[in-house]
Amino acid sequence: MNRILRKFPILRSIKLRIFLCVFLLGVMPCVFMRYFILSSYESRVVSVRTEELRTQLRILSDHLITTDYLNNPQQETVTAELDQFADAVGGRVIVTDNALRILRDTYDTSSGKTLISPDAVRCLQQGSRAAASRYDREDNFIQLIMPIAQQQEESGLFGITENTANVRGVLMASVSTGEIETTLGLLRRRTLLLEIIMILVLFFIAIFIGSILLEPFEKLTGAIRDVQAGFTTDDIDVGSYTETEHIGEAFNQVLGR
Repeated sequence: MNRILRKFPILRSIKLRIFLCVFLLGVMPCVFMRYFILSSYESRVVSVRTEELRTQLRILSDHLITTDYLNNPQQETVTAELDQFADAVGGRVIVTDNALRILRDTYDTSSGKTLISPDAVRCLQQGSRAAASRYDREDNFIQLIMPIAQQQEESGLFGITENTANVRGVLMASVSTGEIETTLGLLRRRTLLLEIIMILVLFFIAIFIGSILLEPFEKLTGAIRDVQAGFTTDDIDVGSYTETEHIGEAFNQVLGR
């Protein structure tokens, strides 16, 4: 450490150290605040968007049950509704039966094929408890998988009627989050501008504080030089700080001897 200080004398300046302490202690909260604002906003928006889509898919799932679409996927009205929903959310909707055979793909690329997905298998086995959602930040989409289930009543233990869900298929939707990314981009630019302004303000504040804090020491140095040069024989009195007062008293005692 001493080698570095001897190699770079500017680092020995207490004014520079005060400036760096004040500046860095002010900048770090600004950086963390910007990150916290962006991450909180993104998680909140994605959560709200996911819940909205989950509600819409639940309604769509009930409609598929009431229209018996899984047994009759040639219904043009329901197919048009699926396509309209996919266009409205800017994504893709896949409907499968209980064997994971794809009955409808709004992209018209996988109809008749088998959906291979661990989440879809869990939906068939566990029903709504296995409904899953995933947010892909890199590709900007939200994927939701939920069962197409029909509520039915069964007689349970001691003749008590229980409501159970008969899973008849899986509904999967991949929805674009381009509007979320656009809003985040705008928010990033605004928070970056605010952060730059705050950093500039902190820069000048740090310079001001460093100068104010070291002003008594500079006065003390000037007074000692005046005594050394013979311009004055008065005692040094710089009592702004306890430290400068002690230094002045010690110098006066040496000068008196």
